Amino acid sequence: MPNPADSLTDQERYETARHYFIKALRLMAADASTQCELMGNFNVAWELQHDIVDFGTALMSFAGKLTEEQEQEIRAFITRANDIPPSVLAAASSAEANLKAMNNPCWFPLREGASRLLATIGPT
Repeated sequence: MPNPADSLTDQERYETARHYFIKALRLMAADASTQCELMGNFNVAWELQHDIVDFGTALMSFAGKLTEEQEQEIRAFITRANDIPPSVLAAASSAEANLKAMNNPCWFPLREGASRLLATIGPT
């Protein structure tokens, strides 16, 4: 069975990666309670961290679509997201466990950085 993603143009793939990266940044910029609520209180830390890393990496794979400054800022942000301690990313399925994970101080600079990065890469 053909994969629908195979029929996308490079521009459509870029726009898709950009859309989901910006969506992840907007979520990252929110407070812990909002993050948990919007992600259904299931494995919020792991899911959000992986969305940032995966979609940011995908976005940077399109040569010439981003400025050098944007690429550097996205790369730095991904590095910070990858530095989240594994204990914080442990699977959580209760509202209490997810909120505790998302209130870990390691997220605070990422929330601030997400807001700045959104201003750098612009709206979608």
